[in-house]
Amino acid sequence: MTKHLLRHLVGEYQLKVEKIRGKFYRCMQIFLAKWGSCSYDNESIDDIKVPLRYKHLVKQWAPKDLPKINTDFSVSERIYHIAPSSLHGFGLLSMDCIKVCYVELTEFMEYIGPCYNYNDWVQLVQYTKSMRRYGVAANYIQLKENDENKGATMYINGRPKVAGNIVGFINSTWPITTNKQPNCIFEGCEGNHVFVCVIKSIVAGEELLIYYN
Repeated sequence: MTKHLLRHLVGEYQLKVEKIRGKFYRCMQIFLAKWGSCSYDNESIDDIKVPLRYKHLVKQWAPKDLPKINTDFSVSERIYHIAPSSLHGFGLLSMDCIKVCYVELTEFMEYIGPCYNYNDWVQLVQYTKSMRRYGVAANYIQLKENDENKGATMYINGRPKVAGNIVGFINSTWPITTNKQPNCIFEGCEGNHVFVCVIKSIVAGEELLIYYN
């Protein structure tokens, strides 16, 4: 392939990506004009105050600032966007194409937040119900391999606003009535770390989806 042809193909690809982004931005401007500015304030809906006797269980966490709605941001040299989801609320979109080989996973973000043991988690989610919505078992793989009981489970409180967890904006394809297929999965690692990996190739502007259950 000649250098001239290669430059031509790269130029066409970049033009196609810019057209997709332009269409996406126009849709976002219509959304913002019709419904007003957006916030993450409904994250804690249905939560009630944690009783004083359980306050000591709540872990301190210094979250990173979340990106603004309708603004490109970069993580590990890839461009992402938080926007209205095709399912509900807000979702996380990839503004770059992500190529995935069939023989390997493409890891791109860690699911972050304070980690709780099973007993503390059970006490707190009675009051902070949003923790249950964004809770992920950090050591599920290890427990499954060692056939341990659920009492040894460690949970990550991945609420976007509280934990600064961008991955929390990836919506679940459950229930199956959504008719959507996940393009990401959770992968547990040692040390109670959970990463999100892409399992299918992603086109620019596509929403990232995962199966939480």
